[in-house]
Amino acid sequence: MSVTIRINPAAHDTLRKLANELDRPLTELLDEAIDLLRRQVFLTGLNQDLAALGETERADLDDEHDCLDGAMDDGLRDDPYRPRRPTR
Repeated sequence: MSVTIRINPAAHDTLRKLANELDRPLTELLDEAIDLLRRQVFLTGLNQDLAALGETERADLDDEHDCLDGAMDDGLRDDPYRPRRPTR
């Protein structure tokens, strides 16, 4: 089901230029832009929540992550991208 929405002419012009440049339909680009914004809002909120954790809560979360390391048995015992915290 399609729905008609109003956007300002400058935004429409930018979207049209991008669609031409990328050789993709306007609706596809608009869908992608909406999804990217949704993800950005989610990750911003997640980062704010993690930043608000106290030291004890953060340590508990790290302990939980440590317990799950290797749970998938994918052979990746040490994740090179996950920073390690000092042992207590």
